[in-house]
Amino acid sequence: MSQPIPRRDAGACIGAAGAPAARPDRTGRARRRGLCAVGTAVLLLATAAVAAAPEGEPGDAWLLALDRSSAAEVEALKRHPGVAWWLELGDRLLVVAEGDSGAFRQILAGERVVAELGRLATSDLVLHARGCGETADGVPQGWLVWRGATHDLLRRPKSFAPAPALAGGDGPLGPAWLPVRANTTLARMHRLDRPLGVAPDPGIAPIVDRVDQARWFQTVSTLAAWDRSSWSPQLPLARAWIAGEFAALGLAVSEPGFNFPPGGTPAPIANVVGFWQGTGAPDEWIVVGGHYDSRNTNNSPAGAAVTPGADDNASGCSGVIEAARAIVPFRPRRSVVFMCYAGEEQGLHGSYGHVDALSAAGDLARVQAMLNMDMIGWSPDANLGVNVATQSSAGTPGANMALVDIVADAALAYAPALNPSLVLRQSNTCCSDHWPYLVAGRPAVMSIHRGTTSYPQYHRVGDTPTALGPFAQAIGGSIVRMNVGALARLAEASDRIFDDGWD
Repeated sequence: MSQPIPRRDAGACIGAAGAPAARPDRTGRARRRGLCAVGTAVLLLATAAVAAAPEGEPGDAWLLALDRSSAAEVEALKRHPGVAWWLELGDRLLVVAEGDSGAFRQILAGERVVAELGRLATSDLVLHARGCGETADGVPQGWLVWRGATHDLLRRPKSFAPAPALAGGDGPLGPAWLPVRANTTLARMHRLDRPLGVAPDPGIAPIVDRVDQARWFQTVSTLAAWDRSSWSPQLPLARAWIAGEFAALGLAVSEPGFNFPPGGTPAPIANVVGFWQGTGAPDEWIVVGGHYDSRNTNNSPAGAAVTPGADDNASGCSGVIEAARAIVPFRPRRSVVFMCYAGEEQGLHGSYGHVDALSAAGDLARVQAMLNMDMIGWSPDANLGVNVATQSSAGTPGANMALVDIVADAALAYAPALNPSLVLRQSNTCCSDHWPYLVAGRPAVMSIHRGTTSYPQYHRVGDTPTALGPFAQAIGGSIVRMNVGALARLAEASDRIFDDGWD
């Protein structure tokens, strides 16, 4: 999962009158960059919404646990006449009292109160991108109200005016700061909208059952044995191994390079692509991706050594490889692009490079959906959970949220080891390889484990397979099963294959 790079202001790529600004390609020639303008426009709109966001008036606030609540009980809490306003936060609900908080305490009798938050108004709160280095940005850790998948809910003083955007190496990484609106769902337990669960598709279940969590973990261990910093001489060794795995499955393999670092001497860096041509609709593509590069606390050429990156992100790249192993034998009707990106940790270079290449070739419209796996190999305990995140304000919001539902449905149907109360849909995201597709208008989601960057070895030299702990295979296998179930549905793969190809 990427962090912002200070070398370039994301706002600098806006051209006059909203036109995409020119920037040099790898040969030094100027080219037009529509994606940068689109992405930054999304960020500016989000920032402008701060002034227009509906105000939640100050009142005494509580954080309640929802993990045992039904949908009806959650709605009853929101609509209670004693509640002035609320924020739904997945398995938590922030409620603010209308008037006398003493009377409101009686309402809370029998509710599980996680914390009393004192007096809060929406103007006291802000969503802040995870991985941005809260302390470095001047935001004390003690201001944390709720940890999301990629954005945290923080307290802030009214005088605090942070910069609106995260700068990346090849384009914006996503919104750094977002306003908070009263009566908003920031994250939601998917089971609330699926009270009867989700029945497995008998044509898809055998595909999902091909996922081997022990094999997935062995792949993680293989990749983590190489230092995979974008500047490491071992990165090409990992790339060649991934290419070999794709080739062994009969995929068409390519290793497209891209400009890294921007404006500097190009490094020998490339993505790895395994392409399956669909048997029935080859011009409709599903992209499944995860970055294979890694980092430690020294994200520079001097830190190229000791970068095992087991969770971030050998786990996600291994998920892509395991997804290919599971689904390719079932001959999907739509084409599937299996992607392992490089350069993610320095600003999503690989995924921006892929989106640029698709756009230049006229292939961007072929992409029906993008599934990104980033950090899927750790759980703080046996209570396994996953966040399925998109950006509801970017690109095609309706399609983005519909894709979130498809992936979360697959979690309930095909990943029984996941706690249904911890399968969370989230509508704010940033900082990983799904973002360039979102700003290009293609539906995209990210899967990331519960706890996200709370993982103790996040961006450290200790991010080894051993550090992933006793629940690694269970959480990694479950998230891969979820993605394979969604992929099989999206790519129209089935075990019902006959001599004519399909029933």
